[in-house]
Amino acid sequence: MNKYRYIIFSPYFGKLPAMFDLWAQSCGNNSQFLFLVFTDDVYKKPLPENVQIKQMKFAELQSLVQSKFDFPVSLKTPYKLCDYKPAFGYIFQEYLQDCTYWGHCDMDLIFGDMAKFLPQKDYDKISNMGHFCLYKNSPKILKAFMLSSGSEVNYKNVFSSGVHFGFDEDDNFGINVIFKKQNLSVYLFDNYVADVNCLNHNFYLSHYKNPGFKLEYGARVFDINKCKVYGALVTSAGIKKKEYAYVHIQKRCLTRLFNGSPKNYLITPRAFESWQEINADFIIKRQIKPSVWAKLTKVSSIKKKSSPRALRRKLAIIKIILLNRFKRGKHL
Repeated sequence: MNKYRYIIFSPYFGKLPAMFDLWAQSCGNNSQFLFLVFTDDVYKKPLPENVQIKQMKFAELQSLVQSKFDFPVSLKTPYKLCDYKPAFGYIFQEYLQDCTYWGHCDMDLIFGDMAKFLPQKDYDKISNMGHFCLYKNSPKILKAFMLSSGSEVNYKNVFSSGVHFGFDEDDNFGINVIFKKQNLSVYLFDNYVADVNCLNHNFYLSHYKNPGFKLEYGARVFDINKCKVYGALVTSAGIKKKEYAYVHIQKRCLTRLFNGSPKNYLITPRAFESWQEINADFIIKRQIKPSVWAKLTKVSSIKKKSSPRALRRKLAIIKIILLNRFKRGKHL
């Protein structure tokens, strides 16, 4: 019998992230999980027992993915793997064993006490987020990505295109819409995670709303303490602490002000810092007050990267819709 209830697939090609050791350490604190990292990088430092590296070249993964489908797939760059996340259980089926859930996660997370926040009741899917999601290990859910979303766009369109569709999150045709259309059960995990918004210098939290996101503002830092993740927010009454399942700190290059991988530390908008007792003054001093120019360049730099991608996606969707309508008309 498999001792892991959850098996997580985390393919990563190229040099592993600078915070990989902190991510792996936080994974190690969750003994019900097995994290499988498929990578072409070589990592020589010790890892927790439940974090295993599977050496694999990107070309090998491309071949593996293609072998699972009877139509030509497109996987030219590692970033395109985001579209395949809902199919990871199907693609990596040989590693599933008899776990209860399989899933995927990014490496810009620091996990806390996950077991405390996960449901005891079984659901078909846990979370609507692309950076972390769990799927029930059953034949039906293994192939759920193949089911209809009621949209013109389906998994074959997504997997055969070189365009990034955001199939792991999209609100129009992605996996979340498929589960809703098929009346499959989903446990919404959003309120238990600290998903830091990447468009702001400080730690404002994003909450998933269909469609889009709602921001939770405030001056905050994160306290990684005794295998738990706490958000520390400044309020008029002092510091308000809240425990989270994990914190997601995407698109940030934080300086590390300590050596090694301590069990307790702080994450501020400026850096990973050595642990210490904190007060409101400490938190406020760690907030970043960017110039107008810095605000504009940060937002514009993200828009420059995302806008062409969004445009390509829109054009690809229009092409799919027109082609489908042409085929239907041809068969009338």
